[in-house]
Amino acid sequence: MQIQSYSFAHSDCRYTVFQLYPFMGALPEVIPPVFVVRGKRSRLSLLIYFCFLHSVLYVLPELQEISARMTDRYNIHSQLEHLQSKYIGTGHADTSKWEWLVNQHRDSYCSYMGHFDLLNYFSVAENESKARVRFNLMEKMLQPCGPPADKPDDA
Repeated sequence: MQIQSYSFAHSDCRYTVFQLYPFMGALPEVIPPVFVVRGKRSRLSLLIYFCFLHSVLYVLPELQEISARMTDRYNIHSQLEHLQSKYIGTGHADTSKWEWLVNQHRDSYCSYMGHFDLLNYFSVAENESKARVRFNLMEKMLQPCGPPADKPDDA
């Protein structure tokens, strides 16, 4: 997987755009790059979250490089933390049910938009244009499972 990143600042927030090429050297004109925007208080990160299911699976082979030596066993946690901070949607022990479902729904919507035959199927079934179906899927990606549940104060 090939990754390029660009940083920019807007008002008081700093954003980083990651351009992910899931298939390195294979069909670059057919499979578009994946854009992920990360930043503080970023609504933009919800709108430009295109992460296909197969591209998330290509993040995981980086973990196969971890050997079973004694010194590397203690390194696994720092490498997992690095992956979780770098890529949106990789879970961890403290991931709530709501966060997990949101990531799953967003990945599903992105997969629907990325596979034109599914988009055609949805547009015929809903009697809408493909652009309208794509727009509706993008709108659903903002809050696919509704607002987050209130956390009880453990003071």
